[in-house]
Amino acid sequence: MTLWNGEIVPDKGWTCKEVIDKYGESRFITFNAQMGEFYEKCQVCGKDHVRFIHIMEHPEYPKPLRVGRVCAGHMEDNNDAPKERERKVISRQKLKMNFLSKDWRYNKNDNLYLIYNGKFITIMKSKYNSSEYGIVYDGKYYSEHNGIKFITPTEAEFAAFEIVNPLQIV
Repeated sequence: MTLWNGEIVPDKGWTCKEVIDKYGESRFITFNAQMGEFYEKCQVCGKDHVRFIHIMEHPEYPKPLRVGRVCAGHMEDNNDAPKERERKVISRQKLKMNFLSKDWRYNKNDNLYLIYNGKFITIMKSKYNSSEYGIVYDGKYYSEHNGIKFITPTEAEFAAFEIVNPLQIV
């Protein structure tokens, strides 16, 4: 066990549950973000300006820790794993930018659609609430994603990307 910030925290045996790209996240959420929004502080070493946040969990520690690449490598005793996760996140951001730049078309019912990887994605007014939108993909209807409803077609496009390209952690 090691003492970090006055708490007893296990040295090894941590697993990464998620990686967040603060810069990529900020680019999609707000276009006039302050520079501080692009970075976070590592909860283990205190380093400022950490772009990639690795959410680390341990069975003997009650809460996840938000850490940078170097600390994540130490915590899971594998310095290559955090680098690979960051590489995959960057690759996914590029895929997302490409997806969002595609031209959606209107079908005869005035719904937006896109053929992506050989499958149709359709965005339409919600069946349940006319002030919201829904997504049809691979024969399934989505009125929300991760608990978030789609108020605009653009929000539905962002969610469609997440639905057709689910995030996978290394």
